[in-house]
Amino acid sequence: KILDLKIKKVRLVEPQLTKDVVHDAKSVRLDIFLDDEENSVYTVEMQKYNEYNIPKRSRYYHSIVDVEHLLKKGMGYNELRGNYVIFLCLFDFFGYGRHKYSFRHRCEEEPGLELKDEAYTIVLNTRGTADDVDDEMKALLRYIEESTDEVVERSGSDLLALIHSQVKEIKSSRGSEVSYMKFEELLQKEYFEGRSEGELLKLIQLVKKKCLKGKPLGQIAEELEEEAVNIRPIVEKVMEDMERSEEEILEELKGER
Repeated sequence: KILDLKIKKVRLVEPQLTKDVVHDAKSVRLDIFLDDEENSVYTVEMQKYNEYNIPKRSRYYHSIVDVEHLLKKGMGYNELRGNYVIFLCLFDFFGYGRHKYSFRHRCEEEPGLELKDEAYTIVLNTRGTADDVDDEMKALLRYIEESTDEVVERSGSDLLALIHSQVKEIKSSRGSEVSYMKFEELLQKEYFEGRSEGELLKLIQLVKKKCLKGKPLGQIAEELEEEAVNIRPIVEKVMEDMERSEEEILEELKGER
């Protein structure tokens, strides 16, 4: 639906895939990574908060996927496959009110001349106001923010009904001992469990210093080379009370994990 393409069959789906191609290079966690019988690869990323880095993030994702998945030793460059990076954003990054922004490389001197490197970036905005996509697409984007029976029924979309049925099935099929958690909460839990108390205390100290300077979450994450989703709980706790010690904040965070 997003690309207006017929996908015959999905061959590979790896949810929450982490790519760490080069030692000491920034790893990438992909929400969805798949390819199809048309020989193209798709990376889909949900962006709940604006970290002000979509363009450079897209560039990095394209390069990581090309190196890790598409270009093997001995292959020629022309063997690289179509590489789609899709961002589902709960905000309008570019500010033009569009629901969908599509990018591909073109010549500045000859705008009609496309590079045809088959690298595509699509940025979707769930809060678009322009009449630039069809009603079903608008309903799909609304559903991303508001996954309710009412939104689905109002849309009259068979596609949305199918998606909604799958979402409900996934939620209901989980064991009773496992509570349903948002993906963001799962990421945060994994992040905190993977670090020592000393590391977390140092991180809280650094976050506090940056909060005291009035820096926003996105900038703090960028400067600390951390994902905003992981340090968001720390920033929120620090902003609640700047006077609390690092140890007090850590204890409170542990109690919520």
